[in-house]
Amino acid sequence: MAGKTTAVTALAVVWGAASAFAGWYVVPAPCGGVLNDVDFKTTDNGWICGNVGLLLHYSEDGWERYEHNLTTADLHAVGLNESYQNFGWAGGDDGTMLGFYRHPTSPSAEGSWDKVATPNATDIHTIHYLWADGFWAAGKNASGQIWSGGFGGWEAERTTFDETVYGIAYAGSHMRVWAVGENGLIAIPNYGYFRWDKYPSPTRQTLRAVDFDWYYFGYACGDGGTIICYAANEWEIKPSPVKCDLHDVDVISTEDAWIVGAGNTILHFRGGQWFQVHSPAPPGTVLKGVSFISPEEGWAVGNCGSTPIILHYVACPAVTPASIGKIKALFSN
Repeated sequence: MAGKTTAVTALAVVWGAASAFAGWYVVPAPCGGVLNDVDFKTTDNGWICGNVGLLLHYSEDGWERYEHNLTTADLHAVGLNESYQNFGWAGGDDGTMLGFYRHPTSPSAEGSWDKVATPNATDIHTIHYLWADGFWAAGKNASGQIWSGGFGGWEAERTTFDETVYGIAYAGSHMRVWAVGENGLIAIPNYGYFRWDKYPSPTRQTLRAVDFDWYYFGYACGDGGTIICYAANEWEIKPSPVKCDLHDVDVISTEDAWIVGAGNTILHFRGGQWFQVHSPAPPGTVLKGVSFISPEEGWAVGNCGSTPIILHYVACPAVTPASIGKIKALFSN
């Protein structure tokens, strides 16, 4: 009986401690610098990019700076492939593109980055995984501001607009790719004419990011607290709890999504509405990137002045028969 009581007491202690630490908390950055974007696909493999060529890698040992002399350009976007995290890209100013490769059987968990050729000097603001080693990238240029490609080479796509593109998202099919940007721009590929065309937009506010759960459900966010939702084949404005500029969005499901932005803003979509949640970062922090691995874990990055900010989200773990069994096993001897 005493053993059972001890196990139950331990479960209560572990559960209480986990509950106390549930939510967002600050993780020390390994170095200084401006942080612009983050991408994770598994709990022990993630990347952050920033100004002056900054790259940070997360592994079981925590965050470390990836040392290189490939570029000093500001890097604004980073993305890994979904399945194996063996391919990735980081893009930035003046058409700078770095390609990441890690052999599946390589003893190095970090892999390596190399600079690759690009079709023009557009400032890259967004990178999104398509399939295999295929990606989309987009940014600022009068023409050719959307690229497609991968390790086979990058090519500029033809567009019928001049606006800067700040966000791009794959929605489950090469026919379902969305781009958003300046002055409320929404665009999709028109494969019948081999070009990108504008799509009706409900806002003139600049849109900074877009993400989709799958084919027919997604969110975009932007300046002035703008949040728009795609459902039932059209985009519509949704109520926003803030008026500050919003920089990134991660859609986990139709019932769960996150947005980060200026003014130390973190928004969470649950229960059919967006609401603001507490951020442990200092006042004045501007959060620029967010990436969730699962509903239970995510990361956000930005800066408070010149100080880099890394935030980690951990949800309160569920008590399951398996977790109870593990705790009881600890005290069975």
